[in-house]
Amino acid sequence: MGIIQFSTHLCTTFPTGYDKLPNMENVRALFRKGSIMTVLLAILLIVATSSILSLILYNHYYAIGMMEIYQDKIEDDSMMIQESIERQIRLLQLHASTLGTDASTGTYLTHFLREPDNILYHTELSSYAADTLNELQLLFNDIMDSAALIASGEIFSNYLLFQRRDEMPEKFIESLYSDTSNNFIMVMEEMENPIFTPSNKVIPIVFRYNTFGGFRKSFLVAFISSAKLSEFIASSYLSYFDGIEIRNVNGELIYSAGMDDINQDYSILQYHHDNLDWVITIARSNDAFKSNMRNLFLIETALLFLILMIASTLIFVFYQSFTEPLKALMGTMLSNSQNREYHHATYNAQNEIGTLTKCYNAVIDEVENLVLSLNEKIDELEEEKKQREWEAEQKRLAEIKALQAQINPHFLYNALNSIVWMTTDNGDDKAAEFTLRLADYYHTSLSRGEEFIPLSMEIKHAKDYIWLQGHRYEKIISSFTVACDIEHVLVPKIILQPLLENAIYHGLKPVDREWKISVHVYKADGSIMLSVYDNGAGIPEKRLEILSKNLHDGISDSSSGYGIYNINNRLKLTYGKEYGLSLYSKEGFYTLSVIKLPAKEES
Repeated sequence: MGIIQFSTHLCTTFPTGYDKLPNMENVRALFRKGSIMTVLLAILLIVATSSILSLILYNHYYAIGMMEIYQDKIEDDSMMIQESIERQIRLLQLHASTLGTDASTGTYLTHFLREPDNILYHTELSSYAADTLNELQLLFNDIMDSAALIASGEIFSNYLLFQRRDEMPEKFIESLYSDTSNNFIMVMEEMENPIFTPSNKVIPIVFRYNTFGGFRKSFLVAFISSAKLSEFIASSYLSYFDGIEIRNVNGELIYSAGMDDINQDYSILQYHHDNLDWVITIARSNDAFKSNMRNLFLIETALLFLILMIASTLIFVFYQSFTEPLKALMGTMLSNSQNREYHHATYNAQNEIGTLTKCYNAVIDEVENLVLSLNEKIDELEEEKKQREWEAEQKRLAEIKALQAQINPHFLYNALNSIVWMTTDNGDDKAAEFTLRLADYYHTSLSRGEEFIPLSMEIKHAKDYIWLQGHRYEKIISSFTVACDIEHVLVPKIILQPLLENAIYHGLKPVDREWKISVHVYKADGSIMLSVYDNGAGIPEKRLEILSKNLHDGISDSSSGYGIYNINNRLKLTYGKEYGLSLYSKEGFYTLSVIKLPAKEES
């Protein structure tokens, strides 16, 4: 209904004197007959203009963005070259690490380093080194020129090569032993082969093996051929680029392919490889990228005009198909809104407007019955709420009364025995006094059916009980300490007597000494505390743990008597789980029962 009323407001709040304005009839006719079409055509024009501008801007910024992506792609592809070089070095390092942990390598090197002049050890290491270096040569023949094992200053190779006759091998070996770093792998700068001839440009990769606690060193040197490595890179990645060039740090050309025709239509990337100290330049033509961008622009333009033509046709068709039934539906909605009626709209075609009409008619039916249904439901919920509250209150009262009815009747039997004993031994006066005290005691217990009594009356009830028990057990010494400012507070009745009874029958009777009972009532931390102390037998530790847990959880254990559970459950039902009874005891010395109540007056 809110939507209908809003539409009515929009359609009925024209300015005063609207009908008297000049040429207003033509304007009204425009709104009445062609307003929707005018708006649709305006929207189509706006969409077309914005689409063309968006297409131009989009292609401009898209081209810039794609060029950046294209450049990033070239850079990412160039990283494959660096990763390929690093991968070959890692594989070589992995093989050298495996060789260094091999037991045979350690055995032959250890024997030779201990006795380098021993011909047997020299022969064994020479044979093992030849086999090992041959295997290394076969594995990395695509990039490796040669390899050598250097131990105790002597060179072991995998095949016979002429050793240089100048001092290059000695200088190279001396540089290895003079290096103070302790790295396992070291990649050296590009140089001529320092050990073998014919001399070629190589990159020595040195692997260090330490024996005898690091005091003696041996080296595995793999000479990576600059020519082989550059040819390996070119054969692997030249298909990704149109040109590639590799130079050393001195600018000397190592390899070049496809770089003769490079011009401004090429994207060029140059980077320095740190490990090899090479400068690698790669180039890729931009012709394919520019051609793709031109084709994309033509396709987008054709699609734009096609979409505009289709949109124009659809707008005209939709206008003719939906205007008339929508006007009829809107008239019914406005009439219902203005007159607060519930007439159905009529439209039988099975399309969106037909579905909308059915939904509107269904909403009208629902709205018509909604208020009555809601009022009836509210009344039912109110009655149900009141009934549940009443039932909950009756349940709570029934539980409290049921708990009160569980108070131990044994005391009445014991009290009557005391009356008989007093009557027999002391005469009628004392018996009468005892009976009077007993009557007062039960008068407090009954208290006209009230659940709550003043704290002062509860204290008097407890004193009457102690007085009655004192005539049976003369060795009871009792004391009561009560804060005077809380005597008027209402508390549940008969909450101290069961604790006094427990103190006498379970605490004091088992011990053979003077009986002491102390009752202390005071106010602490916004609560009223009622404590009963006796110097009796106490409670065993495990038993005290069980009792305390049951009291905390509100569990009643009939095997332990129901006096303390009766008090605890009544208090928790009345005030909440944070209030109730707690027990403290030390076996053979004392028991302390503490009741916690809220410090508030109840009417």
